[in-house]
Amino acid sequence: MKLTITGRKINLRDSFKERVDKKFTRFDKFFDENADADVTVTMERNRYTIEVTVRSKGYIYRAEKSGLDLDEALDLVVDSLSAQIRRNKKKLAKRFKNSNTVEMFEPFGGDYEEEEVEDEVEVEEVAAGDSAAAPAPVPAAAPKAAAPAPKAAAPVAAG
Repeated sequence: MKLTITGRKINLRDSFKERVDKKFTRFDKFFDENADADVTVTMERNRYTIEVTVRSKGYIYRAEKSGLDLDEALDLVVDSLSAQIRRNKKKLAKRFKNSNTVEMFEPFGGDYEEEEVEDEVEVEEVAAGDSAAAPAPVPAAAPKAAAPAPKAAAPVAAG
């Protein structure tokens, strides 16, 4: 994984860069060597904010956390990023487990033979003067009669 560490409004020490590199070695099992990780550290109002963006094979993982200490913010952002990767790994595993990937990608690279299918359609010729071929007239729909109004109940005499 290619790691780029940038500091905004702060000068980063080599010891911090080594800690970042050490923390990110745990993600090497998830990403190949072509993955790019950008780590940006910013200090504003006595708070350290660390933003991490990892790009690999069309996927983008991003986490941003703040803390009063650089190490605290680094731990928070690494935990957040690892949770994202774990969730995505489970989703991908579930998606490929439920679908039959061999059947899904077979037309693109599998060996298969094309079969020629001939559809036989029977066409019946009808003479122009044949009355049986003339379409039957469609009866016009009769207008609907209005529904009768409900009758009022007759008053009952008390007795």
